[in-house]
Amino acid sequence: MPVIDVNLVKGLVTHNGDLFVPESVTEAIGSCVSSSPEDVKREIARLKDVYSSYVELDEPVKVEYHGDATIDAYLVNYLPRNTLIPKLLFLSIVVHPAFQNIPDEIKILDLGSGTGAIVIGFLDLLKNEPFSSIHAKVVCCEISKPSLNRQKELLEKLKFANCEVWHSAMDFTKLETYESNLVKFAPYDFIIAANVLTELPHEHIDALLANMPNILTENGLLLIAEAPRTYTNKLSVHTSKFLREVGLYQFYPCPPGYQCSKEQCWVWFKTDFECPDIEIGGESIPVTNVLKTTWAIYCRSEHSIYDFLYGEDPSLTWGVAAPFGDEFSPKEEMDYEVCTKDGIKIVSHRRKKAWFREKDSVILKGSMLGFNEDYSKVSGWHPLYQLRSRT
Repeated sequence: MPVIDVNLVKGLVTHNGDLFVPESVTEAIGSCVSSSPEDVKREIARLKDVYSSYVELDEPVKVEYHGDATIDAYLVNYLPRNTLIPKLLFLSIVVHPAFQNIPDEIKILDLGSGTGAIVIGFLDLLKNEPFSSIHAKVVCCEISKPSLNRQKELLEKLKFANCEVWHSAMDFTKLETYESNLVKFAPYDFIIAANVLTELPHEHIDALLANMPNILTENGLLLIAEAPRTYTNKLSVHTSKFLREVGLYQFYPCPPGYQCSKEQCWVWFKTDFECPDIEIGGESIPVTNVLKTTWAIYCRSEHSIYDFLYGEDPSLTWGVAAPFGDEFSPKEEMDYEVCTKDGIKIVSHRRKKAWFREKDSVILKGSMLGFNEDYSKVSGWHPLYQLRSRT
């Protein structure tokens, strides 16, 4: 049973402090693309327009992922960044002692698996020491059979060892067709719902999530990650309340017992990362180098990121923070809205304008912020950065 800590994981998933996508992944993607570079670029632009048109709408996204050009465009432009989601998950949880012992066999359920970003991200991490002795069983659930076929092709080219991957085409709007399939390898150590709830109406989301407490291990974790937009920002408030009602605890970001009073949540990560261009037919296509996503982790056990934060400095009031305006503003003061166990607090913190330009800056959207009664001491935590204090 490997024992890990945040520095070990950070050493595996970062270069000079930055997350990165390995060349092995981008090379495999390039070798799987069947469309021309022109068609891929045209379809990337179309998908961006589709997603952008939904940003302010309070309804699910509607996109067909069946044509080769659409699948290729998603593969090139979105899969690389989404492979980082499992790695950020590990960085987020291993600060807590309860999640530093990894079983010799782990079981993973990937909901809305698409072309395979989540499973590739997990298996790419697990191929490294000290994880390489772990046997992984992964269930990949997806409505689009062509996307699953492309995922199988990618996995074959990447040649991950010591794993079983089972693929199932299922429609999450039809409870009777998928409920029995979710238990294939149950109970699961990790369940990931990444960029899938954004395409489902609320009633189908509730039906899907109601199963989660029953198919998680005692120390199991559920991660929900979605693109930040009106629908998903409202959905995050709803799902937080719903999942607590069905018996899960929120590890990150909300304080224990916190009942959100807001209509929609502002908590999201915006993380830069390194990624090589993808070569298609002798042409290099640049890939987005920003992962921007809402982020919530739930668990069966009553653990929280706040256990770690209070342990580091119990004199501070801790909460999850959003800076007002631009994080890199030249102003000498920065205001933060912070969700704490006692409700929303507004913190004004004087600092040098160079602070937020430092590479290991931590107080960004989605960071945790701690402060004392007169705000003379402020401390922050982010999965990629160490806990730091400023006075």
